[in-house]
Amino acid sequence: MAAQIESYNVGGQILISKNTCKDTNIDLQIARQLQIEAKRIKRPVTICEIHGIGGKYNLFLPQDDEIIVSLNQELPVE
Repeated sequence: MAAQIESYNVGGQILISKNTCKDTNIDLQIARQLQIEAKRIKRPVTICEIHGIGGKYNLFLPQDDEIIVSLNQELPVE
């Protein structure tokens, strides 16, 4: 199951199953929850995207403050 969850990971995300999230006894900062279709599992699985751990750890991923700029003219892309 962990390998299947990891296959949904994009660029530094931390993903865990909802069951794992419930079983932890730490203050997790959850950015969002997603439903995935895992192989050999008959029903959708809920996964959580973790952005940080509070409490005595107080560790958080940096916020994505990327600014999207509109271009004045189109740029050709190949």
